[in-house]
Amino acid sequence: MKTVTDDKGYPMTDGSSDGSDASISAAIAHLETEQSRLADELTAFERFSARVDPIAPGRVDPTKGMIQYEQQTSGQTLLAVREAYTEMVMNVSHYDEEYDDTYQESITAEFGPELAVAITQSGQFTPATKSTLLGEIDDAISQCEAFQEVVEQELNSLRLAATKVRSISNTVAHLSETEFATATFGALDTHLHQTDALTAACDDIAERRQDELAAIERSWGPTATSLDLQTYFYQSLPVTYPVLARLGELGARIVALREEIEEAIIYRVEP
Repeated sequence: MKTVTDDKGYPMTDGSSDGSDASISAAIAHLETEQSRLADELTAFERFSARVDPIAPGRVDPTKGMIQYEQQTSGQTLLAVREAYTEMVMNVSHYDEEYDDTYQESITAEFGPELAVAITQSGQFTPATKSTLLGEIDDAISQCEAFQEVVEQELNSLRLAATKVRSISNTVAHLSETEFATATFGALDTHLHQTDALTAACDDIAERRQDELAAIERSWGPTATSLDLQTYFYQSLPVTYPVLARLGELGARIVALREEIEEAIIYRVEP
């Protein structure tokens, strides 16, 4: 599998040797799955918040100071929090496939180590812990909603590009079936100009796509991952930059067709 770099430095992996637009279709299907999973996770966190909200934190025992709490009550409330989390957040259909971690690991990943210790090891569910947890759940919901918007932007960009690329692919396939050796000079000249138009169309799609990627990256903003958005989305697929990869393939094919046409013009003998 060869790596190609486009004219603005974006890495492109050539993973479509059959000349199809399969890489773009795979990316769209992948993001549609991601979109569905995000919706499930958002609903799970909203339900988790609704379950946590009515749970009363442990009560202060005034005879033992402000930091002493009734252990039995707190233990029961912490168990209620755990049950709510496992039944809501850890019970989404894709959880094992995508995360496959323990309650402790999941809580730590979602809410940070400090809150995870307070929820899983302290034995106390204080008013401050509850307030912090509800705040973290709200943050998780907001992040999920923001990421849904990013996925929707990327899907819209992919779908628009897919339509335009498919049109070019069909034209290139049709042109590839032409018998240039027997064509007239007029027809060859028309085909030559057609390759210019196809190249320009590919360039236009690539430029628009790169502008859209830059805009989506800006909306993505700082994240916990060091991966760029395209790598984050498509690291499990053979092609990291599906549209640019396909345009690179089409561009190479158009160049080859142009060379065939030019050769036919050079050696064409008009009867």
